[in-house]
Amino acid sequence: IPDNWWTIFYKDCLRDFDEARKLIPTDVKDPATQQNELAIVDIQQVYIYQILVNTFGDIPYTSALDASILFPPYDDAATIYDDLLSRLDADIAALDPDAGTFNDGADLIYNGDINKWKKFVYGILARSYIDLSYKTIFTANHYADSAIKYANLAMTTNADNATVKVAGGPISALNNYWGPFRANFGTYRQGDYVARLMNGDDTTAFAGITDPRSWYMLSENLNGTFKGLLPWAGNSTMSNDYPKNFWR
Repeated sequence: IPDNWWTIFYKDCLRDFDEARKLIPTDVKDPATQQNELAIVDIQQVYIYQILVNTFGDIPYTSALDASILFPPYDDAATIYDDLLSRLDADIAALDPDAGTFNDGADLIYNGDINKWKKFVYGILARSYIDLSYKTIFTANHYADSAIKYANLAMTTNADNATVKVAGGPISALNNYWGPFRANFGTYRQGDYVARLMNGDDTTAFAGITDPRSWYMLSENLNGTFKGLLPWAGNSTMSNDYPKNFWR
């Protein structure tokens, strides 16, 4: 997974969004529409960078998309995080529901609904501050208050979720990459640690507390319980404890 994420996010996603950022000022004449579209592009770049920095720590950032630099330097993760939060604040301020934006065919996530893009940004901000809960600055800077504030402004129903619909059909290209038709995710199972953490079996955190989100985030086994795999141990001894795949 790490190699795939690195390649897909940098080569396919970030580069494409960077190209869009360069083309919008030329292709879009209305300044207010430009502003909305550039903000939406930046929001998606920030979202991807956040996934990368949460996964890998220090990553190429300031020079990552400069094609003239073959070996971009790695930037400090904490510095990147601060900059991402500043970018999101600027994007929220730039989004204008009364101005134009991408049409339905170009905005595959929210079909040009700026208010939903704002909720998406608030969701990223809430998660960003929660991600910092183990840092010393979390308490000193009252980041818990920030997380609660932004969570209350984020998605409230499934209609607000950031999703991309696919056409579906008899050929692979028309179907969800992660769906059962293309079978790219069928062999993946949850790990032992997250299963223990969510079902209350872990002794280091939340011991005895069952997380109600388990039925939505994990896959149950034939016993109707949640177990996970140890990467080095295989599954030969799990029998009915072996979790189902994520398609159930």
